[in-house]
Amino acid sequence: MLIPPGWLMRAGLAGLLAVAAFGGGWRYGAAGVQSAWDAERNAQALSTARRAVRLADVGQAVVDNYTRSAAATATRTQKLREMTHVQLHDAPAGAGCMLQPGIVRLHDAATTGADPDQATISADAPGPSASLDQLIGAVVDNYGACEQNAAQLTALQVWVGAATAPE
Repeated sequence: MLIPPGWLMRAGLAGLLAVAAFGGGWRYGAAGVQSAWDAERNAQALSTARRAVRLADVGQAVVDNYTRSAAATATRTQKLREMTHVQLHDAPAGAGCMLQPGIVRLHDAATTGADPDQATISADAPGPSASLDQLIGAVVDNYGACEQNAAQLTALQVWVGAATAPE
């Protein structure tokens, strides 16, 4: 039995058409996936760039605010030191008042975070004494440093809040 030639040609054309449709669909589908992927990558790059610009702006604002705050604190601390010096030297009792070495060691232990028991053990040992003026000056400096640390931590919190905020 012979296969009619028209049928073979029709089957060949149908197969060729199926392969062409499959290939075209594959290519069309791949192009769609590629364009969607490209669009997503471009959107991510744009979002990253916007976030970087926003963080740079926030970072600059935080640094500017902290710099102004630190300068104001330094000025205020210096003015307090000068006023303390004047107040203590104008008062007759403050001019000649000397602190015992033990008080100086306890103050030093408090500011450095040292063990207070070690400071009290050596409180009676001979050492340099300090004037009330020096102690008050150290206290003013310590409060100024504490205020600057607080301002720095506040600035850091503002920056972290801005860095973690959703867009």
